[in-house]
Amino acid sequence: MIQKVRFILKNPKSKTRTAIYMLFAWGYRDEKGRYKPLKYPTGQSINPKAWDGQRTTGPYSAHINNELDKVKTEAVSIFLSLRDDDLTPAILKSELDIKLGRVEAKAVPVRKNEYVSEYIDKYIADIVSGDRMTFKDPTKKFAPGTIRNFKSFRSKFNDYVVESGKHYTFRDIDIVFYRHFSAWLKKLHTTNSTGKTIKQLKMLMQAAFDDDVHTNLNFKKKWFKVVSELVDTIYLDEHEIELLHNYNTSGGHEKARDMFMVGYHTAQRISDWYKINDQNIKTTVNGVPVIKIRQQKTGTQVSIPFIDPRLIALLENYNYQLPKISKDKVNRYIKIVCKKAGISSEKAIKVTSHTARRSACTNMYNARIPIGKIMKISGHKTESEFKKYIRVTDDEVTEDLSTHPFYTRE
Repeated sequence: MIQKVRFILKNPKSKTRTAIYMLFAWGYRDEKGRYKPLKYPTGQSINPKAWDGQRTTGPYSAHINNELDKVKTEAVSIFLSLRDDDLTPAILKSELDIKLGRVEAKAVPVRKNEYVSEYIDKYIADIVSGDRMTFKDPTKKFAPGTIRNFKSFRSKFNDYVVESGKHYTFRDIDIVFYRHFSAWLKKLHTTNSTGKTIKQLKMLMQAAFDDDVHTNLNFKKKWFKVVSELVDTIYLDEHEIELLHNYNTSGGHEKARDMFMVGYHTAQRISDWYKINDQNIKTTVNGVPVIKIRQQKTGTQVSIPFIDPRLIALLENYNYQLPKISKDKVNRYIKIVCKKAGISSEKAIKVTSHTARRSACTNMYNARIPIGKIMKISGHKTESEFKKYIRVTDDEVTEDLSTHPFYTRE
């Protein structure tokens, strides 16, 4: 979408001064398909004799040309910031009037909870108490992990408030705020962490909008993006898992290794590892022992086969009461154990508690267990979500299927 700007005279044949208009075109067409540029009064006038087609050459030409440049610069700036948001000539004119000070902004009193920080406090208090339920299911409380995420968002937002020296209302959340806040976040956090924070801001703005706290819909515009990038995630193959399993932990860090292995054999997040005990071990109607838990993050109930002798031995070793160890310690110690067990240093340094879950899902897929069945264990909701999780493309799935007897007819 390329903009074209030119200036025209209201009456080029006038014998006296005539108004100068700006024509701003970017290919916009109305609902009837008619080409509609913006024709905007610049507030300047000139005798046609002193006009060369785009600039004035007569008396006071420097002042008039500077004013024309100002109008053009502001128009281009507004266009660049709003061009992805169904921009119309009427919207561009309205924004330009404000920028050039031709309309006076009305002072609007701040309503209760319209300050973002105040609303965040109330929002978190409501989801903790259960007075506010989840967006998708009005009968379901927010998971502890989600509450922690919103508290983390509050901390980051309040830090930004202090650094910027401004107490923001929802009306202040515009493209300038978005750009400054995003840039500030990127200086301190990863791209994905920045995107997660922006996503939470969008969720809060939607909630506040639904609560009639504000009418600002900037959070729905295309420029209000949730940025993300694919990170260099790794998984441990079956051979590397066996190295970990057989490693003698007499030198220390046994709990970190054992809990990582529990995470691998169950394909669960660390937040669900400690739910695994003898009370969660059930038997199916056909006599198959399984572990049944409800995932903390999603609330999804999963059923995990409890037949791997390595997992059984781990639970029996702790009398079905797994040891408590923090996520930070698992992440720190498992790198040491991986390296000592014979896994390359380059790979070992990237291993975290979550590598256990991703390794399980990836190895099950490589073992040609159908994706749908793996998802029943892992709790992933969609196949596309699962394939993105293990970094598998559609072409790789198709190539794998091409060797299946159904296609080869062997």
